[in-house]
Amino acid sequence: MDAFYKELYVVYFRKWLFNQQNKTCIVYNDPQDQDTVILEEKNCLCKITFNLHSIIEFTIINKKTNKAECYLHFQMQNLNHACKLFYEMLENMSQITNIPAKKILLTCSGGLTTGYFVEKLNTTAQLLELNYIFQAISLEKLEQVSQKYDLILLAPQVSYQCALLQEKYKNKQILKIPATIFARYDAYKLIELIKDTLENPE
Repeated sequence: MDAFYKELYVVYFRKWLFNQQNKTCIVYNDPQDQDTVILEEKNCLCKITFNLHSIIEFTIINKKTNKAECYLHFQMQNLNHACKLFYEMLENMSQITNIPAKKILLTCSGGLTTGYFVEKLNTTAQLLELNYIFQAISLEKLEQVSQKYDLILLAPQVSYQCALLQEKYKNKQILKIPATIFARYDAYKLIELIKDTLENPE
């Protein structure tokens, strides 16, 4: 295709992007880069960058983690192709927005000692903008609710049950809370351990 037509399609595509603004997303020019248009939703944004030779880049960024979740680049061929890729990008943004929270259960002999820790963990997760939800329960009630959680954490008082529970709940990640972390209610340290466990399952 003649470079002139590609460049013309790029101009039309950039104008067309601003017509995609609605109640849930806003579209604006990046104040720091005149070659980039930003489409922003509540939990993520897409940077649409226009480069030389009619090459366009889509970068979807998760606002909670500030990490790029998806990346795509292509050379403009025609408007239909560019719009189709744009709508696929919107679908990816929707999936990022709807990522369910990781549900994490702390258990001990009675549930009382973990209750206070859970409050600190939920507060810390919010400060760190992590999509985690913590709850506490006594060990005797674990069987009734275990399937609802992505990770089960055992307080030191019941950590001796770890091997038995791992055998019983083979499809669940079960982790001992180190005594040094539990004794200090060190929410930051425990969340670091949780992140490592969830991101690097054995």
